[in-house]
Amino acid sequence: MKIFALLVSLLLITGCAKKPLSHIPARTISSGVDFTAFTDREFLFTPERYVEEYESIGVITVTMWPEANREVMENARRIRRPGRYTRATEVGDWVIEAITIQDALEAMYQLAAEMGANAVINLEITRVVEEYGSSITSTLVLQGIEISGFAIRRL
Repeated sequence: MKIFALLVSLLLITGCAKKPLSHIPARTISSGVDFTAFTDREFLFTPERYVEEYESIGVITVTMWPEANREVMENARRIRRPGRYTRATEVGDWVIEAITIQDALEAMYQLAAEMGANAVINLEITRVVEEYGSSITSTLVLQGIEISGFAIRRL
C-alpha cells in the first residue's frame, strides 16, 4: 500500500512539473512618450540641452511607485482586473495598480510648474525596482518609474 501511495505521489509530482521551454516566438516591442499634452500648456520636456536664454530653477526628480495589495486566492482562481496585473504568491496574489510614464510626467509637470519653471531639460526616464519581503519565495518586486531633469524658465 505504501509503495502504491508513493508511486501515485511520484506520478502526480512528475505529471504536474512544468515542461521545458522549447519555443519563443518572434516579437516586436515599440514604445514612445507623448509630450503634446504638455506642449499644449506651453511647457517643454526635452532630453536635450536648451540653447536659448533661460533662468535656472533647479534639479528635480519624481519617482512613482504603484500601489500593491495582497488578495487571498479563492478556490485557486486568480482575480484579474483591467489595468492591473497579479503576481502569484504562496497564499494569494498581489494586485498591483498600473502606472504609466504619462502619470509620472504629469507629477513632474506639477512640481516644475509650482517652482515657476516652464521647461524641464536633460530629461531622463528610467525604470526602478524595489523588493519587499525577506525570503526568496515571498519576495515581491515592484517596478516604478523615475524621471529627473533640470527645471528652467525659458525667457
